[in-house]
Amino acid sequence: MAIFGWWGAMPAVQAAIDRERSQEFYEEALTGFKAEEYSTTIIQLRNALQQDPDNLPARILLGETLLREDQPRAAIKELEKALSLGGDENLVLVPLARAYMETAQPQFVITGLVPEGHTPTVDGELHLLQAAAYSMLGNRKLSEDAYLAAGVLLPVDPRPLVGRANIALRRGKRDKADKLIGQAIALAPDSFEVWMFKALAHRDFSQPGAALKSFARALEIRPTSGRALAARAALWLDLGNVEAAKEDLEKASDLGIDTLETIYLRTLMLFREGKSLEAREVLRESADEIRAIKEDVREKLPNTKLMLGVVAYFEGNFEEAVSHLNQFLVSARNHLGAKRYLAAAYLNLKLPEDAIRVYRPGPRSEPPNDPMALSMLAEAYRSIGDYAKAERYYETALKLAPNVAGLGVNLAMSRMDAGKPEQAIEELKWFVEKFPELVEAHVQLSRVYVKVGRVDDAVTLIAALVNKNPDNASVHNIAGATLLAAGNVARARDHLQMANAIDPSLILPQLNLARLARMENHPASAETQYRSLLQVHPFHVPSGLELAQLLLDQGELDEAAERIAKVLEVEPKSFDAHTLQLQILLLKQEPIERVRNTAYEFLKKFPEEPKADYVAGKISAAIGDADEAKLQFRHAVQKADFDTAILLPVAHEQIALRDLNGALWSLTKALQGSPNNLEAGVLRADVLIQLKDFANADDLLNTLTENHGTLAPIMIKRGDWYMAQDQTDEALPLYAEAHRIAPIHLSVRTLFRALVADKQNNAAVELMRTWLSKHPDDIALKRIFGQALMHMKRYRMAREVYEALKAGGLEDVILLNNLAMIYHFTGDGRALRTAKQAHELASDAWSVLDTYGWILTQNDEPENGLALLREAFARSSTNPEVRYHIGVALMILGREEEALEELEAAVDSGKAFTGEEDAEKLIDKLRVSLADQG
Repeated sequence: MAIFGWWGAMPAVQAAIDRERSQEFYEEALTGFKAEEYSTTIIQLRNALQQDPDNLPARILLGETLLREDQPRAAIKELEKALSLGGDENLVLVPLARAYMETAQPQFVITGLVPEGHTPTVDGELHLLQAAAYSMLGNRKLSEDAYLAAGVLLPVDPRPLVGRANIALRRGKRDKADKLIGQAIALAPDSFEVWMFKALAHRDFSQPGAALKSFARALEIRPTSGRALAARAALWLDLGNVEAAKEDLEKASDLGIDTLETIYLRTLMLFREGKSLEAREVLRESADEIRAIKEDVREKLPNTKLMLGVVAYFEGNFEEAVSHLNQFLVSARNHLGAKRYLAAAYLNLKLPEDAIRVYRPGPRSEPPNDPMALSMLAEAYRSIGDYAKAERYYETALKLAPNVAGLGVNLAMSRMDAGKPEQAIEELKWFVEKFPELVEAHVQLSRVYVKVGRVDDAVTLIAALVNKNPDNASVHNIAGATLLAAGNVARARDHLQMANAIDPSLILPQLNLARLARMENHPASAETQYRSLLQVHPFHVPSGLELAQLLLDQGELDEAAERIAKVLEVEPKSFDAHTLQLQILLLKQEPIERVRNTAYEFLKKFPEEPKADYVAGKISAAIGDADEAKLQFRHAVQKADFDTAILLPVAHEQIALRDLNGALWSLTKALQGSPNNLEAGVLRADVLIQLKDFANADDLLNTLTENHGTLAPIMIKRGDWYMAQDQTDEALPLYAEAHRIAPIHLSVRTLFRALVADKQNNAAVELMRTWLSKHPDDIALKRIFGQALMHMKRYRMAREVYEALKAGGLEDVILLNNLAMIYHFTGDGRALRTAKQAHELASDAWSVLDTYGWILTQNDEPENGLALLREAFARSSTNPEVRYHIGVALMILGREEEALEELEAAVDSGKAFTGEEDAEKLIDKLRVSLADQG
């Protein structure tokens, strides 16, 4: 029964239809699964889910069973649903990855399943599956990296060695492959896969005798392997021993094993015997059989797509050939034969561009040698976010026309868009000096200065421009906008009003005046300004968007949605409009599926925009799709180049989702873009500490101190560095000094936790009491204080803190769950009622399930308690205390063998837990009892 920490709770779900009956079906299914009676298990599990669709243990077990029954697509559906319900990744990710691979979806294994933060066995299996996925996509380097990572986590498993040996062979490194396969045989002398690989290696290196010996050993281990029989038959054919080949193929046929390779080998033997018509008929019949195969099985056997594509090509069905061959190339993108047929099919369909892209994704020739054409081409690439090509074409155009200043300004702004502000500034300064009358160069340089935070430089530049152009409304507007960014509201208003007076038809001065009103917190005035502007210019997109945002802030969701709809009529690809649309869907609490589909369409509209992936990631996180959110944030980082403004918020989201490697990548890029950014530096140090990369964290903290001095955030992070290495004595003075310099929530929190870790409980309690007496509204620290008191077993003081919070109006699941535990520990009769209240608020939080299930078990309701504890395990399978509670419940129910299994698993986990001594005593008692029973 673990304390429910302050990291948020999932929303309450609808009450079960018949949870008790559902659990009965699940327990029966579990027995069938252990007996490998999978058909019966599936029926029982579907019955369980019919009674209670949110029965998480049943959902996970159904996914595993469907996978064993060769139904990977159905398994994916159940396992993804289990994840969305909060299923423990340690239980779900490996079978889900296997199902993805069996349906030829390697990209989901690579991008969607992160092998980090799970048990070593699970992360090792995920690395193995990722290695296979990379191999399927033709990336040997990343495949080998994944095998190496798997080998570290699975040191006695031969599969990582076999995978690396396979890659070594492909690279022509036979000696390395032999050495690796020798190590694999030493680890697992009875492994079919090891001997099968050794046989194929000998075959491919023209060592038929050694290959036949290895095939014999593989078939001795697994006599019914169709793969081994077909491979040996192929070798027999190469050696001219047709009779031996026939014998292996007939054996495969007698076993009911008929693969694409056995079909191919039979047709090959017929061709060799001169029976070409019979061979073609077998091929055609096989094609008909393949067409009759269910689509999910075809996806599992991608070679069927290749055969169907080739058959369709010879039959003249080129469109069908293209479809099949493209699907095949997803799983074997470097297959030369498939590419040859695909290119030929495209040519027959008179699609030469597509045929070129089969081999060369880029254009066949260079663009015209004309500066205007190049400039237009560069603008096109810039508009779709391909800044590298845009810069290249701009630079080529400038070489042809070096005195066209507009080209240079556009090039500089393209560099700015690409995250190269310093280069943009230098180029714009050069154009300002060379073309002093070019107002556009001055304006753009001031905008870049503002974007990079050099506001004083922008103000100075614009002041000089205003002196030269006192009657230019656009210049006054730029001056007003720059001063607004600098925080000089009074002077900004003067310039904006002057611009409006000089030319009332200009939109931007009016828009900036509306923005100024919002900055000064005058929403009514801003709304009037926006509505007035839109009355004259009804299709002005920025005004419509900003009015929609203002309405959204005021809770007027329906009118905000109407405004956004009008904007999208004018500009269907408005990024901000689509973002606001998603926000409104969330605020209106629309069905999750609608929100998810809208976010998916949003991403399709902005495939190259990193902010789109950032927004979609936040949406996914908000609706509980954590894995999808992690993936989308990583896509944002990949597209963001070195833009610190987007990388920092992405990093914060990644840390919240525990994607630490993703956050490290984000912050590394952020610091490359802005080397002196304190927030990025401190945050990167924090991630390095969490990853236990202490050497690099130390170097970074030293650099931050050199650049910024002894600031409190840096001192706190240095304290964290010591704490992570169990050097509390070194951390405490740093935390105390940081708290003295900056007595804020962060500093008191870190000092308090350090004191608790150092077992200075009295000092910690005194610190917190002093702080809370002066800051009674610091609810977050009150929660932390309550949890710490529970760990100290000062239940009376903890009860006072939690009951005070409850009396103050708080009654959330965290408070109720922890209060229920306190009542239980102190024998207070309110424990069961309070646990039930917590469960009603968050029936899918593992800690709540564990607390309520344990209290029920201890209150003579072991069957109901067991159901809740099973679900707690499905959400937190590595927690030994949950397994201990399950074991006790099973023991009370008289299921002693199952109870012993759970209790032994809890103790063998190697993790300390409350009740560990009791668990060991129960194990001894159960072993004696079971021995007496014979």
